[in-house]
Amino acid sequence: MPYCILVHGSDLKYSSRSKIDAFISSKILKNASMILVNSKYTKDRVLEKGYKRSKIKVLNPGVDTKIFQPNIDTHKIKERYKLFNRRIVLTVARLVPRKGHEIVIKAIPEVIKHIPNLVYIIAGTGEEESRLKEMVDKLKIRAHVIFTGFMEKELLPQLYNACDIFVMPSYERQEFGDFEGFGIAFLEANACEKPVIGGRSGGIEDAVVDGETGLLVDSHNVSEIIDAVVRLLKNRDLAEKLGQNGRDRVEKKLSWQKIG
Repeated sequence: MPYCILVHGSDLKYSSRSKIDAFISSKILKNASMILVNSKYTKDRVLEKGYKRSKIKVLNPGVDTKIFQPNIDTHKIKERYKLFNRRIVLTVARLVPRKGHEIVIKAIPEVIKHIPNLVYIIAGTGEEESRLKEMVDKLKIRAHVIFTGFMEKELLPQLYNACDIFVMPSYERQEFGDFEGFGIAFLEANACEKPVIGGRSGGIEDAVVDGETGLLVDSHNVSEIIDAVVRLLKNRDLAEKLGQNGRDRVEKKLSWQKIG
């Protein structure tokens, strides 16, 4: 029976954890009529494993633009986290090493010299939480960083709307075969007309159009992240333009309505 399989990126890592996993994964991919991948980068990684180019197609993920949209009332979320009169930088992601939270945290002390009312919101849970909180305490920036823990899905659109910038400088951990296959959160933020900052790594270049819907930076370069964050927080016209471009792009090319 013909079948199609979708590869996100991280599943390539998990499919190689053992010989039996690798064998089963190889069989499934080899016999598939079509292999859909979420980005050009993921396509390259699948090609490296020797599968036929002719049956590999790129299908970028999409978001529901009726759920993720601008001009949503943010009073509830701002009240919960005392965000009134704050400039907000946001990351929504699992707290795992490759998402780059620690790089943003390292940038915060310098950013607050330029933007004293800054707050960095980290929404999500994961294995890195304790270590990241220790970093925050060591840098003495607790007043400028909020860990929300688990965030209810219905509150995410409010959170995106409340922020000024979404940032996620993900990077590839080659020794573990761990990379960002795409980065759907960038589209969610863009759909809410927010500018984004992403790491120049993995499939993020499919999710973020550098200079058009956001800015791409070297994920390991703290100075680049500082410059990008300060630039967008100080240049509201640029931030607004990138956010609007992001919304337009999602509506035209990357909404569920278009992809479906």
